[in-house]
Amino acid sequence: IVNIVTKMGGAQYHGKLFMRGTPLNTMRHFGTNVYWMKGGPGQPDGYFNEKERYLASGTPYGERAASLYTWTDALAKDKYYYNPDDSTGLGRSIELVGDLSGPVPFLGKKANFFLSARFSHERPTPMPFDVNQHINVGLKLDYRFTADKRLMLYGQVVDGGKLFHWVNWKFNPKWAYYMQGAPRYKDLSVMSYAKWIHQLSDKTFYTIQLSYNGREDWTGYPDDNGDGFSQLNEKGDFIKFSNRQQYLKYVGGVIKVDTLRNKAGDIIGYDRYIDPSSANGYKPGHFGDPKYRVFFYSATDPASGVNEAKANFYKVDGWYKTHYPTPLYIDTRRDATVLKADFTSQVTYNHLVKTGLLFRYNNIYHHLLQSPLGGAGHQYPTSLFWVDYTKFNPKEFAYYLQDRIEYKGMIINVGGRVDGYNVDTRYFKNDFHPFDVIRTPAPSSQLLEYRPVRDGKIGWKWFFSPRIGVSHPVSDKMAMHYSFGKFIQYPNYSSLYQDYNFTNYAMSPTIYTKWVDQEPIRATSYEMGLQYAPLSDLGIDISAYYRDVSNYSSISYSLTPYAGSSLTFATTWGHADARGIELTLTKRPSKWWSGRLTYSFSYIKSAIRMSSKDPNQRQNFSAKKDSAAFGGKLPWDWIDHHNYREQDITVRSTSNALAGGYDRTHRFAATLIVYLPYGVQLSSIGDVTSGFKYRPLENTKHNPYFNITPGINTGPWNYHVNVRLTKLFRFGQMKMSVFGEVRNITNHENILAFNNTPFMEAKDQIIFELTGNPEGVRNVPHDAFGRMLYGSARQLWAGLQFSF
Repeated sequence: IVNIVTKMGGAQYHGKLFMRGTPLNTMRHFGTNVYWMKGGPGQPDGYFNEKERYLASGTPYGERAASLYTWTDALAKDKYYYNPDDSTGLGRSIELVGDLSGPVPFLGKKANFFLSARFSHERPTPMPFDVNQHINVGLKLDYRFTADKRLMLYGQVVDGGKLFHWVNWKFNPKWAYYMQGAPRYKDLSVMSYAKWIHQLSDKTFYTIQLSYNGREDWTGYPDDNGDGFSQLNEKGDFIKFSNRQQYLKYVGGVIKVDTLRNKAGDIIGYDRYIDPSSANGYKPGHFGDPKYRVFFYSATDPASGVNEAKANFYKVDGWYKTHYPTPLYIDTRRDATVLKADFTSQVTYNHLVKTGLLFRYNNIYHHLLQSPLGGAGHQYPTSLFWVDYTKFNPKEFAYYLQDRIEYKGMIINVGGRVDGYNVDTRYFKNDFHPFDVIRTPAPSSQLLEYRPVRDGKIGWKWFFSPRIGVSHPVSDKMAMHYSFGKFIQYPNYSSLYQDYNFTNYAMSPTIYTKWVDQEPIRATSYEMGLQYAPLSDLGIDISAYYRDVSNYSSISYSLTPYAGSSLTFATTWGHADARGIELTLTKRPSKWWSGRLTYSFSYIKSAIRMSSKDPNQRQNFSAKKDSAAFGGKLPWDWIDHHNYREQDITVRSTSNALAGGYDRTHRFAATLIVYLPYGVQLSSIGDVTSGFKYRPLENTKHNPYFNITPGINTGPWNYHVNVRLTKLFRFGQMKMSVFGEVRNITNHENILAFNNTPFMEAKDQIIFELTGNPEGVRNVPHDAFGRMLYGSARQLWAGLQFSF
């Protein structure tokens, strides 16, 4: 994206073709074989052993359950992109990039274009069925009406399978033995803008830009031929389960009608619903028959009372599934239309003034349909799905004014920014009565929905952020800079509207949602630095920073309403502070080499709430007891007075925008380029980081005060070095370069985290503390979400670039 946005065509035609990929069809990974539990003859409790036990039972249920065990080694090699024999991922990654630029035909020198296209097919990790493919096409036009008036047009489309009909996969550990059960993914992005640039004089110009940026993502299951199965080779649109006919077709069951009568026996209505109790599983030739099913609407088969699709080999407690995914369809769209205007003028010799404004109109659309626990959704069909449908149009506005002052070598940037946003939501009429409970008429009184009871709009929030930066020379080889600024972060719309309509009451007894009238994350930043050039080709940069972040963490109130499920409202709270030093040594290109070495030290801590007996610090409220006392409004102002302590950001921290997940105290990064004779270039990129932090559960360091304050432990250091060798060939005006690349050339095993198996997190951590093995109880190289616990193993890449 950066390539096409920043580049423009020139007076001559230029083109480039770039290609790189993995020449080998294998990808090794560190850690245990993903399918070490497959078992077999002479091995206890494996996948194949459990299948044999079912067959040996001689019962109809055993035979039916055994028929669901369809995974084989050959199938994994052929379809799952994984070889269970030698613990290697299969499949090549390839990237193709091409661009063409130059003058637009028939328009002379007034118009230029830059056309770019990219195709990527990658295996992000060696895990089974982890495949991602995208096509990117963009065009930029630049038209000069006159010497001082210019129009730029840009458009880009990125397809992740929606237009050209393919599906992307993400490794899902639950479906390691039945790939068809894993959801598929598609996405489509569109980006465009029109930018007008007008030079009013040699000292003043303005720009006006109108842009659109939209992305839509889909998750679900395709059924191209309509046979009822989502096969591995099917790549079309996903099943929406949007009506009774589709539900009966894929999930099974029969429609029943109950007559509703009052106490006098009079008919007052009819209750139509789907009874899935007669559906026992898909059988070839019976697709669409209500006695059989392709998907389970719940975790348990209503007919037999057991779950045929939950495997229990090696006592994994049903973690792996052998068949029958639950229905799922997700459609999420995020669009933003932005109008932006900037004005720049060199008012006097010493003052360069910049000002501008921005207005962004967002369209957030989310449609989710699933049956996670066979639970309840308030839309179609009642009591079978959780249906979450939301559509919001949050708006943002910003205005800034900046003056760049230059005086005798000193540069001062001083300014301010006004930010405002409107999240397009409403308050509750009574915080203690957030919804009405809607049921069918008695005597059935089945729950239909929790209908929100809302009131006036929340409206706009406004913030002012002053900023100042100063730089000045110390000598002809040294300069210093200082800066101060306040910043705000607009709300994360993808999570702000979580369960806004209270439809997720099937997932657990408590509804978890966000308090939409929450404060944004705000930061105050201080920085000072020094730049020093002891030699003409050597530069030294040193900077120190401190950032204080408010509303960084979260806090929640639990509410027991007058009727219905209890709720948990979460809002932003607490603070974090980050401070550190960064040092950079830069060797500018000379005849033989260039390079850069960077070291950073960071100290990051965040607030965590401490328990208190103070009644003004409680977090649990009841409508019957508290609504009248608080005037129908939850006391959110109390959260500013809650007791807290600071703690390190650790590998178990739920969020950390400052450090990318958790704090790495020490980080080194280096780049080296060596220019060899005959157009040969050797380059290398490497990094070294200290280990992740964690709060120990075992006293492995024999700390006598462990039970009082266990302290913080650090995981193993990581390092990673990539090396590339490039040869350049010239053919007149054309150039071609070929290269070979080795990533993680030392094949060093980097441990990124330890496992977090649900309900066994403590056991996983203790195993790591005592043995250094991050794979936990289940002894697998990935966590519960399929993310690798190790860094990448050594991998070979090769490529070429041709340009004219």
